[in-house]
Amino acid sequence: MRRVRTRVHPFDLAVVVEALQADGFPGLTLSEVLAEELTDGPLRPRVEVSIAMHDDRVERALQSLRRAGCRRGQEITVEPVEAAVRIRTGEIDEAAL
Repeated sequence: MRRVRTRVHPFDLAVVVEALQADGFPGLTLSEVLAEELTDGPLRPRVEVSIAMHDDRVERALQSLRRAGCRRGQEITVEPVEAAVRIRTGEIDEAAL
């Protein structure tokens, strides 16, 4: 299991969410964050998009994010997920995704 994360400009959010949902990623987590730009220093509002998925779907998620316009120095990270639990149903790991 993997988690794909990126931070986007708030005005790019609708395009990113639409692209992910169109490619079969209906469940994602959005968080408002403040990020420091390397070029000028002040904190700026961004939205962090986080998606947990099966390993075989990572490349598709990366393509969706690139196509949706995740650029301008933004980074996309892929991290391993040790465990996942869907609290409402008790599903564990792969079944919880």
